[in-house]
Amino acid sequence: MPRIGWLDFRRVPKDKRERWGRNAYIAKILSQVDRESMGKELHWARIVTIKDGGVMIEGTELYPRGLKSSPERVLQTWWCAVDFEDAVVAMSRINAKSPTGFHPNDDEVDP
Repeated sequence: MPRIGWLDFRRVPKDKRERWGRNAYIAKILSQVDRESMGKELHWARIVTIKDGGVMIEGTELYPRGLKSSPERVLQTWWCAVDFEDAVVAMSRINAKSPTGFHPNDDEVDP
């Protein structure tokens, strides 16, 4: 899902480096209006490549499961483009196909 905003890519604050690591980075997308976070943060983020007018970042999103449980870790890759038109052209060239997660056989409704 494309989001239009600002990319915030920075080291973990000094007071949290003991938990996350000395060289850990966090990436997040900020709203253009009020600079508030628009979604999950990408922990242990790293820049994979810079090309086609964008930056490809990979890291881990954390989803809490419970008060005493460790969060569920989901690997993510973000491609952050500077210009929307250039991003559309680059994505058509890449032709990335992602599964929807739905299969017709999963439908439990009888015909």
